[in-house]
Amino acid sequence: MENSSRAHSGVRSTNAWNQTHISGNASVHQGDVFQVGSDLEKVCLSRLRVVDPRDHGAGIERKKGGLCEEAFKWILDTRVISTDKALNNATAVLRSLIWLFAVQQPDIMSPLLERYKVSGTELFTDGNSFDALSAIFQAMLKDSNMSPMYFAIDALDECDENQSDLIKIIATSLTISSKVKWLLASRPEVDVLAKLKTYDLPDLCIPKALVELDTESLQAPASAYIEHRLKKLKRSSNVGSTYTEAILETVLKEVRERAKDNFLWVSLVFDDLETMRGPYAINQVLGYPSGLSQLYDHRMDRIERKETGGRLVNRVTCISPVVS
Repeated sequence: MENSSRAHSGVRSTNAWNQTHISGNASVHQGDVFQVGSDLEKVCLSRLRVVDPRDHGAGIERKKGGLCEEAFKWILDTRVISTDKALNNATAVLRSLIWLFAVQQPDIMSPLLERYKVSGTELFTDGNSFDALSAIFQAMLKDSNMSPMYFAIDALDECDENQSDLIKIIATSLTISSKVKWLLASRPEVDVLAKLKTYDLPDLCIPKALVELDTESLQAPASAYIEHRLKKLKRSSNVGSTYTEAILETVLKEVRERAKDNFLWVSLVFDDLETMRGPYAINQVLGYPSGLSQLYDHRMDRIERKETGGRLVNRVTCISPVVS
């Protein structure tokens, strides 16, 4: 049975180790639909739900232009598995995790139901909700009927509230069950692995459950994504015919050198190129700085220059004398 999903700060859980397709598109496979029995279960899940990570993931994929299999299938080889303000806190992430956990494995949701019977909806919304949900999540992990699970949290750096508490929950889960594995995606400023190592975890616990991505491991997927976007550019009905093989080769070389294996950098640059004719593309790429922050600054400067130029043209037009 295969189940997958994702949210942002995203949550994704996958039932069974031998996952054959991992992506952000929230594909629904056989076994994704479960019948939740009692009215209490249905009401509890509806109150717990913040977002369905599967639908949220499908929306992300649609907005970002689809998937490139070569850019994500390395996850399987390693054997691991725009911020929404409603989801960028630890409580929302944990609620989404538990919700999908209960939907995929309803037989182990009794800790959730027992607390809900007593507290009602306030269990998910009051000032103690994170602590209550943490206890529920841990109790579900301890259930002997639990099937192996992959959990993934995307954009952990965008979790603005209780981020360290969420990392502690992840660390604790690794000591509770060997059936749990995690993929945590974050910008480098949040050193997740270093924070996990501050907790009293068994020596072999972290290496088995988590993989830290380095530049070398991202090089091949990033290169595959660049080639994917290059092919898409070539097929473009608007400007594709203006890109000769020589132009495409130069663009490929320059983008690889400047991207530093940053997927978002590549995406932003190719979004620009899809509105630009081939002969102008090389100079455009040569003008892009390496580094995501520098690229953002470059784009903002360009926008400001356009706005300033537009105001100047309007002003000159308004004050030009009429020549008879």
